[in-house]
Formats: sequence, structure tokens, C-alpha cells
Amino acid sequence: MGCYDVVCAFTNTPIYAGEKCHLVILPKDIKPWTMMWLCSSETWWGNDAQVFHGTYDDYGRVESKRKLTKAESELLDTFQDAFEEESFRYSFFLSDDAWQYCQKRYSTFVPNHVTSHRLMRKMSKAAGRTPPEFSTKEQKREADQIALARVLMGLVTACKHPLSGFGCYHQYDGSEGEAIREAHALAEKRLVAREKYVQEEYGEEADE
Repeated sequence: MGCYDVVCAFTNTPIYAGEKCHLVILPKDIKPWTMMWLCSSETWWGNDAQVFHGTYDDYGRVESKRKLTKAESELLDTFQDAFEEESFRYSFFLSDDAWQYCQKRYSTFVPNHVTSHRLMRKMSKAAGRTPPEFSTKEQKREADQIALARVLMGLVTACKHPLSGFGCYHQYDGSEGEAIREAHALAEKRLVAREKYVQEEYGEEADE
């Protein structure tokens, strides 16, 4: 297909080759008629979503600094294959600016399913039962789920949807103005930086 930029789902600004970003690949059971529920904190789809952190590789994927497992590498190689139903996954990109903004803005938010799991472990211990071992791998998985949930909360409160063209089903109460303005400010900041980059990279060619 060749080289191309992708778009940050939060700021609707380009992500260019070599830029730090985050790729969210959704579970295979996410279908068009369920996409509007992706931003609900009540859903459990985040349990099976895969997030890759790294830099954009100019071909619709992310170059990860950490060593990937065989399964992760295969997922990155096949998730865009729309001709193979078993391989194709819906996905979206977040610029690092947007990712970090969501982590800071919603730093106290923990999704309900994580809160429930924590409560069950606490109750089991209080009752004198030995709770199942919470391994280092499980702790990391929980931290990843919380981080992704904070991104989704950022998308919801800024009236965004990670996949363009689908509604975001949410009961807005009129308190979203601040979050929407912050999202716009972040987008404007990224646009200014992008324009500066293009001008420095291409000079007069950019004006044409």
C-alpha cells in the first residue's frame, strides 16, 4: 500500500512516521453494530483489547521498543487484513499527547470490572480464605486495562468516538464543556507542531 499517516482518534490530527503513539487493537468479536458501546465504562471489551506502545512505522503499525511475543507479532502483521475475517480487527491510534493527557486528566478513574475484582480479593482475604495469587503478569494486565479505560473516559467526556462514523452512546449532563475545550486545545497544539514540522521538512514544497 505504501507509506501513509494515520489519525489520532482523540485530536483528529495526523500521526507521522517516527512519532511516539499508541495502537489499540480491539477484540475480534467487536462488530459494527456494537462499536457505539466501546466507550462505556460498564463494558468488559477492554479485557481482550491489545495495546501497542511505540513509534508509528509509516505503514499502519507501531514499532515497539520491547520484544514482542510471537502472538503479538502475528497480530500486528494480520489485524488489518480485511480479506481474512478471522484476522481482521478494528483498531485506532492515539498520539502520545492524547494518551498522556487522558492518563493525567482521569488519573483517579478505575473501571468497574477492576474495582469488582479488587473487592472480591479483599473480601476473600477478610473472610480468612486465601485469595488466588495475583501474579506480576496479572498486575501488569490490570494496569494496562486501567490505562486504556482512562483513554476511553477521555474520549467519552470529549464527545469523541475512537472509530469515526459511529455514535457514542452516553448520557451527557452538560458538564462536558471543559473536556471538549481541552481536547480542542490539544488538537490545536498538535496542529501547530505538525505544521512547523512540515515546513521544516519540506520548506517551499509544503506551501505548494
